[in-house]
Amino acid sequence: RKEFEMSFNSLEYKLSVPGVDSSIDDYTMYSSKSVSFSIVSESQEETINLNWSSLSTIIGKFRTSNGWFGSVIPFRVSLSDATDVQITPILEDSGKECFPSQLHRSRSTKILASEFPVSSPIENMTVIVSKGNYTDNKRNKIDTSKTSNVLVLKMSFKLKSSHQLATCCRKLKDCKFDVILDKIILFDGDIRLPVRSGSTSTKEGRKEILPNILLFMSSGIEWNIYITIVFFSWTCWMLEISLIYLAFFLIVLLFVAISPKGRLSNVIRNYFSMDGHKDMSFFVNGWQAWSFCGAVFHGHLSPMYAMLNVFAKGFHDGGDGTSFPFNIGDENSNIDNSASWSFGWRGLALKDFFMASDMFTALTNLDSKCGIVIGFLSQKLQFGCIATNRDFNRVTVHASGDGVHLVPGSTISTDWLAMYAFDSVIEPFRTYMAMSRDENDALVSSRCNATLLNTSEVPVGWCSWYHFFEKVSEEDLMKNLQCMKRMKAKYNLAADRMGFNLFQIDDGYQNAWGDWSVLNKKTFPKQSLYNIVTQVKDEHMVGGIWMAPFACDKHSMVAKQHPDWILRRKGSSTVACNSGNCGKWFYGLDATNEEVQEHIKENIVVATRIWGFTYLKLDFLYASVLGGVQESFKDKTLTKAQILQRGMKLIRDTAGDGVFILGCGAPLGSVIGYVHANRISSDAGLSWLPEFPLPTADKWNLPCARNMVRNSLCRMFMHGYWWVNDPDCMLLRPTLHFSEEELLGIATVKAFSGGSFILSDDLDTLTSSRLRVALQMLPPTNVSAVPLDLLSREMPELLRLQLESPPMPSDLNLVGNSATSCQNLITNWTLIAVCNWDSKNSADKTHSMSLVDIFGQPVVDAAITSSMLHFKSTVCLLFKFNFWTETYHHMQVNLNGDDEQLIHFTAIPHHSARIYKMGLYLQPNSPVWIGSNLHFSCGCDVAALLEVDNPAGVDDLVLAAFYNATQGTGRSIIEGAQHINDPDKGVHLTNRTVRVVFADGALRDPSWGGCIWLFLPTLLQPLQCSLSCLQISGSAWHGQDYAAAESHVSVVAEVCQCGVYGSVFKIPVGTRRVLHPQELIQERSNEGNATNQQALDELLISWIYSKSG
Repeated sequence: RKEFEMSFNSLEYKLSVPGVDSSIDDYTMYSSKSVSFSIVSESQEETINLNWSSLSTIIGKFRTSNGWFGSVIPFRVSLSDATDVQITPILEDSGKECFPSQLHRSRSTKILASEFPVSSPIENMTVIVSKGNYTDNKRNKIDTSKTSNVLVLKMSFKLKSSHQLATCCRKLKDCKFDVILDKIILFDGDIRLPVRSGSTSTKEGRKEILPNILLFMSSGIEWNIYITIVFFSWTCWMLEISLIYLAFFLIVLLFVAISPKGRLSNVIRNYFSMDGHKDMSFFVNGWQAWSFCGAVFHGHLSPMYAMLNVFAKGFHDGGDGTSFPFNIGDENSNIDNSASWSFGWRGLALKDFFMASDMFTALTNLDSKCGIVIGFLSQKLQFGCIATNRDFNRVTVHASGDGVHLVPGSTISTDWLAMYAFDSVIEPFRTYMAMSRDENDALVSSRCNATLLNTSEVPVGWCSWYHFFEKVSEEDLMKNLQCMKRMKAKYNLAADRMGFNLFQIDDGYQNAWGDWSVLNKKTFPKQSLYNIVTQVKDEHMVGGIWMAPFACDKHSMVAKQHPDWILRRKGSSTVACNSGNCGKWFYGLDATNEEVQEHIKENIVVATRIWGFTYLKLDFLYASVLGGVQESFKDKTLTKAQILQRGMKLIRDTAGDGVFILGCGAPLGSVIGYVHANRISSDAGLSWLPEFPLPTADKWNLPCARNMVRNSLCRMFMHGYWWVNDPDCMLLRPTLHFSEEELLGIATVKAFSGGSFILSDDLDTLTSSRLRVALQMLPPTNVSAVPLDLLSREMPELLRLQLESPPMPSDLNLVGNSATSCQNLITNWTLIAVCNWDSKNSADKTHSMSLVDIFGQPVVDAAITSSMLHFKSTVCLLFKFNFWTETYHHMQVNLNGDDEQLIHFTAIPHHSARIYKMGLYLQPNSPVWIGSNLHFSCGCDVAALLEVDNPAGVDDLVLAAFYNATQGTGRSIIEGAQHINDPDKGVHLTNRTVRVVFADGALRDPSWGGCIWLFLPTLLQPLQCSLSCLQISGSAWHGQDYAAAESHVSVVAEVCQCGVYGSVFKIPVGTRRVLHPQELIQERSNEGNATNQQALDELLISWIYSKSG
């Protein structure tokens, strides 16, 4: 036995593999082999131990054509089967093929195994294990770079030559055979996470909540109910349906609920065990956008789709066991049961008692708040998954071979697998996402900085689908195009910063799926979309179009004229492989067929170069890799991940760099680097839950707000790393089945996602109150929030969004201001979204958070330093502004307090959320921007907040204020000017002026009701002082220029804590542009110039506090 030990930065692992024992004459295989790892977290406070009983195992079969039916000979080859193993270190300058280049100070080991048994088809096997440091430097100013200790693993093997393969088994002699690859097991073994002392997380301490009868039904007999479902489908269309049939239908639904085929049994079990043990969690990432994503807790089962397999399975199982491990070992597996149960699923028991996550996962102990992230850095070569048992103490990682035909003499490799420990449940996937971004050359260069970036990166506009669906007509499109034009003019949305420019045509324009260039003659009589795109461009907007390039309808010309293009079911050369969509069936196309590739290219060329679209929404991308179709691919040597990658590359190259691509219905890992934006959730739907007769308990692909919200929350961390997140459209029309509170909850999630924001109603039907919600979210921030309870709740309810101050406009006029007044008083700030996703009948919820939860440890540490410097104390003032309710509150907090000092957020309605702007007062005697009702960010609507020393025209305001403050004394304005702050005259005044410069397009007209909240301090001590006068002017001011503002401005709070004195004011604002003569001349000279930018709206606010002597 050869041993190789290596340690670096407290990250240690030991490899123990079979080799040559000099004391034995023949090569001997040892019965006990293991790979043990001890992974230390970033803070080096927690250690995670792994003991892999199996490393690098290949599962497959020989399939012969001998006789009538041929035969299948399974094989299983493991690294432990080799009798010659060489272990050598790899130098760091060996290149990316040896280890990911983003790992710094990497130490790598190469394990080369050969001399496998004669019956094995493998000539040699190579395993590369590397470890090193990864630092994500592409971060914003608030969140500093983070270095993680990462372990990466990659495996490859070489197949024997044709002559050598024929000698593997006597049954292969003198007959034609294929070598089929089913799965590659990278490792399988035990895992032990640290537990907090005193934890009751023991197997003996668990209590099974479910009745035994449900356990029996869940894992027992497979209920065959297809006949009854077909019978019911007929009765649904009968006009004379009776109560007897209705009762029969309810009984059928009951059988569906207990059927493992329908998987509603898992839904029921999770419902009954919802309050079960949550000491550990396993993060499940579904195979594609519509698949379930969220945390599953200790002793619970992973939620499954509630529809029958015939309706839902096609959506999610293209990975053939990677997204759903439930077919491992059953009758549908590509390998026989004996082989499947021998390669490492020991301890996983029945299939209903383990779960899997596609591509990556996090296994977490919620008591100790530590865990491990395991994930493939890409899915270029295979789809892959990580599975665990119900006890969360065993992990298996495998890549799907998809039943590909291996070419003799060829070398097969896996994608890189990475793993690292963490001891904080906040942003556990950050390092993984950054490494994956670099590995895939994602089209987003880095995670978006916390500023308002160029909104051309984030789609904002309108889509036709959710109002007109497939019945859309050219008339409908033109009507909404004109409505968009009016909205841009009325609500100040024409500014480039707002990005309200996308006009996307969805499904319904074409004659049939697959015939994308043939339009519906009834609804599009001109038979071309060029004229529509031309009018869109004339309005300075972007034209977008929807298509499903890898799918076709049964009645399409493509299906009729080219049946050989269609993917076929497993074991059949004639039966097409259907994929179910709600209310629709369609076929998948063979993307390995050269004729299909030309068909796809022609459609992309027509859409982008002939019609002129520069935005493509590519939907149902999983149709190219449907489950069970491997034998129908023309090229049977490619895995499904490789097929999808090649199809996406074909589209990307054909469309060109100037075309924005949105992916939808896509297996997530294989489209990174080919799409600019990607759907991360199910369809938004028209109600909170799936509508009858669809099962409301379904948590997968059925369209509804609940499923959309959950996946959008649980995949927020993908934004800016892999692509721009698309949480689907925002629906606002009053005829929907959403309450006002549900609307606010959905809007909060979409706003905090930082991704695309697209309306999809007939714009003429929107009421002003609901349209106001949409306007308050424009433009998107391009920054995603951090779900603080991502690993501890299935649907996270606490979100933190940290933002940076936008850069001040380069042309901002600062003439006459002192040097100190040129500094923007708005720097960094924090938003908290507090949600309540409980059932509809639940009471309002209260959440409590510590200061570290709200701001993060780095911000709190910096605040302690600043508070001690300025106030000589760690006690300071906390500002808390509720955006949706427009209410303000402040309180005194101790920055050095323990976690028991909690901030309470009360009265959160069910299915809804509240947005809070949170701030700490750390700069003495400085004005503070509290927030506004203009934009949910409460800060991105302001280009600058400047304290002005002597702005032009303010002297007169100060004197007028002094005169008003001293009325009855007989003093004139000039006389008063001589006695300002003159104690001998008995008058003390503090004169301050602040300049508020609004971002372009932030303000609406005055009737919209825009308001800002400002804290205005006084320098006067002690507290016995009062506001003498407040004067406001500027283009954004509602009131009369140079007039007292008390009648327009309300004092919402007096601040008299922590040595801070002042008042919080609510000030109405709106666009009322007042141009100076020179500006008016300039505007007229630029009339007709499209590049002319209007002057920014602003306020000048002067205030005076006085104290009698």
